[in-house]
Amino acid sequence: MSDITGNTLKEHNLSHLEREESFEISLQKLRDKVVSRGDLPYVSVEKQLELIDQLTQFDLGKFLIERGGLNGFWIHYAHVHPVNGRITGLNNRGEPFTSLESFILDRAPVGLAAQEKYTIFKNEIQKRVREGGSFASIPCGLMVDLLELEYPHLSNFQLYGFDLDQEALKQARERAEKSGLISHCTFFCEDAWDLAQEDSFDLITSNGLIIYEPDDNKVTLLYQKFYRALKEGGVLITSFLTPPPIPGTPTEWHMDKIDAQDAGLQKILFSDILDSKWQAYRSEEQVRDQLLKAGFTHIAVVYDKAHIYPTIIAKKQTTKIKAIIFDCDGTLVDSEYSHYLAWKKTLENKGQAPTLEEYHSHVGMSDKDSAKAYAEQYHCSWEEILKEKHEHYHQLQVVGLPAISFTVDFVHHLAREKERFNFKMGVASAAKKRRDPDELETLKYRGLF
Repeated sequence: MSDITGNTLKEHNLSHLEREESFEISLQKLRDKVVSRGDLPYVSVEKQLELIDQLTQFDLGKFLIERGGLNGFWIHYAHVHPVNGRITGLNNRGEPFTSLESFILDRAPVGLAAQEKYTIFKNEIQKRVREGGSFASIPCGLMVDLLELEYPHLSNFQLYGFDLDQEALKQARERAEKSGLISHCTFFCEDAWDLAQEDSFDLITSNGLIIYEPDDNKVTLLYQKFYRALKEGGVLITSFLTPPPIPGTPTEWHMDKIDAQDAGLQKILFSDILDSKWQAYRSEEQVRDQLLKAGFTHIAVVYDKAHIYPTIIAKKQTTKIKAIIFDCDGTLVDSEYSHYLAWKKTLENKGQAPTLEEYHSHVGMSDKDSAKAYAEQYHCSWEEILKEKHEHYHQLQVVGLPAISFTVDFVHHLAREKERFNFKMGVASAAKKRRDPDELETLKYRGLF
């Protein structure tokens, strides 16, 4: 089945899921929903039915009725409206805009924010264009985010487009040919969540995908896929929708930059009537947390004027940690006090033992050096007291030396992350005798090294 622009659709396209029904059936279902629900506190059934009828008068409205979202063609159409339709006064058919069509493209707050974000995206990507660069658009739609950039005096760069929509990929390829960039392009018909590339791209641009995905875990997983696909020092440029003003719910929207009546009509049209798919809202704090969990660092946010549709720029760490090695004594195990107790018990048998304060001067010394110092002080054999000290210390080890609690927590946190970030963990000790594995197991380190 094809849509208004001739696009063949995949059933798992988040942005414009095919509803397995004709336009007429989709239209009737919307009308039936509105009638059965009745008047809302802020809009009548009659007004909602009037808006539905107005949507049927232009192609963008028909697509929204049939699909509930936008494909690559309509996203680009809306983004470039300020330099096309807003100037000519004509829509995609070369006809004057209807009043509702004009509202969607010229006044709806989310639409205006998306147009502003499009310019921000383009500028941020352009800054990072360089010789030898590898740039990916996921999902790419018509791939205008990369194909409309300038590549002055560059000859060695690669552009990659990933999308589920076969027709969007076809149109992207045609644009690449028309712009003379086809030799630099590679296209994949692939789900973003199936991305298998690792350490491949200097930049990934993902324009608006997560606004269609309500599952936070899936969004974090997507960011992890992007992180793995980027080279060290690579950059992700993406975006998100902040929560709209709902009574009792915090909003990041700057209402002094938004017409309240336009915001109200937008809600009625896209939320109450169309139940549009781009309603997965997240705060900046949520998105930052998801990106940090995926491994990104140096996260920056560029807001549109109304703080509705921010652009976020996240960088993959440049230094890859291959292994983390922990010293045992004094890091994993609080052993120093036990060494003191062992010396104290040994020297008590000689008539006098050092206080804890006196022992501090021996911290950092080897047992042999400490034994020689104590032997001189207490007039005894250093070999004898060293042997006795080792016996007392071993008895304390058998009972179990105390772990350092915050280190235990930290080690367990790292253990949960080591597979995702592909590093190893180990234990090192200056002790001549190898640590007993059972000692670490009793300290809640079982299986972590």
